[in-house]
Amino acid sequence: MKTKPNYKGGMKLIRFSNFDFDPATLDLINRSGQRIELRRKSSQVLGVLLQSPNKIVSKSDLLSVVWPEVHVSEEGLTQCIRDIRRALGDDEHKIIMTHVGKGFSINIQETASEAPQKPVHQRRGALVLGLGLLICLAGFWAVRQNNETTDARPRIAVLAFEDASSGEDRGYLGSGFSDGIINRLAQFPELSVVAGNSSSKFDPTVPPLQEIVDALNVDFVLEGSKQKIGEKLIVTVNLIATRTEDHLWSKEYIGDVSDLFGYQTDIANRIGSAVGIQTAQFPVPRANTARVTAFDYHIQARAFVRSRDQGWFESALEMNQRALDADPTSPYGHMGMSVIHRLAISQTPNISDADKEALLTKAVEAAEKALSIAPNHYETHYLRARIHQEAGEAGKARTRFERAMKLNPSASNTYVGLAEIDIFSGDPENAIVLIEKAIDIDPLHPNWYNWDLGLAHWAIGRCDDGLTAMGKMSRIPAMGYRTLAALHVCAGDFAKAEIAIDALLQEHPDYSIATETRRFGARWEDQETFSRMLSALAQAGLSPN
Repeated sequence: MKTKPNYKGGMKLIRFSNFDFDPATLDLINRSGQRIELRRKSSQVLGVLLQSPNKIVSKSDLLSVVWPEVHVSEEGLTQCIRDIRRALGDDEHKIIMTHVGKGFSINIQETASEAPQKPVHQRRGALVLGLGLLICLAGFWAVRQNNETTDARPRIAVLAFEDASSGEDRGYLGSGFSDGIINRLAQFPELSVVAGNSSSKFDPTVPPLQEIVDALNVDFVLEGSKQKIGEKLIVTVNLIATRTEDHLWSKEYIGDVSDLFGYQTDIANRIGSAVGIQTAQFPVPRANTARVTAFDYHIQARAFVRSRDQGWFESALEMNQRALDADPTSPYGHMGMSVIHRLAISQTPNISDADKEALLTKAVEAAEKALSIAPNHYETHYLRARIHQEAGEAGKARTRFERAMKLNPSASNTYVGLAEIDIFSGDPENAIVLIEKAIDIDPLHPNWYNWDLGLAHWAIGRCDDGLTAMGKMSRIPAMGYRTLAALHVCAGDFAKAEIAIDALLQEHPDYSIATETRRFGARWEDQETFSRMLSALAQAGLSPN
C-alpha cells in the first residue's frame, strides 16, 4: 500500500472502527494513512451506509441509490457487501451487519471525524442526494494506481481449461481438471475460492477478464489449457492478478495421462506462494493411470446426470460401472453409483416404499464404500449427507454436511444442503444466511438455490421475498411448483397458486397431498410448518389422494 497524502479541503473524513472514509474521493484509508483497494460500487455502498450509522438501510434503497439507471439483482449488492467486509477484515460481520429480510447496517461504536458530521436522515431522497455528492466529488479520483490489496483473504477463480485436444481425445476429463484444482485450493484456509459452477461459465478460449471481475469479484484468475495426445497430457497454466492484469506465474506440464493428479496438486501448491501467502503443501501423488481412467468415466457419468436427458440413468450407470472396472480402489465409481441411485428416488415422486428402500440400500452401500476409500474427500461426505436426508436422518445429515463444508469451504452446494436441514428443523432464518453465503461463493449459482431461498422465506411468512427469489429462476422444475403454489397462497393469490399446481400435475399427474406426506413428511422435524405446507397445497387445489 502507498501512504495517502494529507487531505486538504473538501469534505471531512468519516472515522469508524480502524478506518477513515473520504466522501470526496470514496477512498477507504487505514489509520496508517494507507489507501485500501475497494471497487467503486462497493465504495458507493459503503458511503451510503456511513450516512446512516447504526441504522438499517434496506436493500431496495441501496439498489436504487447506487444503481439508479439499471436493474441489478440482489446478488450484485451482496458482492459489494462481501467486498467491503473483506477490505475491513470483517470476517465475523461485526462492522457490516446483515438484517435478514430488512437490509444492512454499519455498526459504529464511535463516529468521529475531523469536524462534526451533519446528521443524515434515512429517507431515500437524502440517500440519493448524499451519494450524488459523493459521486461528483469522486470524479477527481477516477483511476487508482498501484494499490495493494488488504490483508483479507485473496479470492481466486479457476476457469475451465481450454480443450486443445483433437479427434477422440477431445472432451477428455471435461471440467474435471479445473474442478480438481478448485478442490485442493479450497482446503487452504488462507484463500477464498469461487465455486467451480460459477468460474466454469466463462469462455476459456478468450477469458473476458473484466467481465469475470465484475461477476465474481476476484483478485486472481487461473486460466489454462489441456491437450491429450494418446497417452500424453500437456497442460499450461497462467495465474493473473485481476486488478493489475499482471501475469504472476505460468508453467507448462508435459507428461503422461497418469500424471494428472500430480499436476493438479503441484498447481495448487504453487498458487499460494505466487499470490504471496504461506500455505501447507499437499504431497504430490504418484502417477496412476487406472485412477485417472476411472476419474474420466466418472466425469462422463456426471455429465449425463446433469443433462437429465432421456436415458440419463442408464448412461450414467454404464459410465460409473466402467469407472469401477477401471479402478475399484478409487472412490469415483462408488461416488457416481451413490448419486444416481439417490437421484432415481428424488426423480420419482410416487415411488413405492419397496423401490425406495432398494435404491436407498444401493446408494448407502456405494456411499459408504467411497467414504472408506476417501474419508477426506468432501464429496463423499456430501453424498452421504444427501442420503441421510432422503432417509429422514436429519442429525446425521447435518454432521456430514458440516464435515464436507470443513473439507471444502468453496463447495456451495454443501451450504444449501445444510440450509435445507435448517428449514425442515424450524430455523429458516439461519437457512437464509447459509444460502446467501452459498451465493457469495457461487455468484452464478444453480436455479435451485433460489428455490430453497423461496422456501425459507415462505417458512418465515415473507411471501413477497420468497416470490422474488423464485422469480429469479430461469426455469422452475416441476417439483418447484409446490413451493411456488404455497408462496402464492401465502400472498393471497389463489388463482396463481392453482396455476402452479396445474404445472406440477402436468408432469406428475398423480401427485397429491398423500404423495407430499409420504415423500417429505419424514424430513420435516418442524411438523407445524409442514402442516402449513399441506394446508397451502390443499388451498391451491392439490387433491387429498
